[in-house]
Amino acid sequence: SSDQFDISKQVEKFLESGGEIVACGTCMAIREQKSGKECPAGGIEDLYNLIADSDKVVTF
Repeated sequence: SSDQFDISKQVEKFLESGGEIVACGTCMAIREQKSGKECPAGGIEDLYNLIADSDKVVTF
């Protein structure tokens, strides 16, 4: 986050509007990060299900 880009606020707004964030479990493990309520870790099956169930998908 920064003064120009308040990431925490944007994530909060996204989740409140029904958005879902799932982090790559492998990427999190490599970086020794833990998943949480706002950003659970997922695997390839989760990715497949998200894409299959979605009208639009945004990745970056």
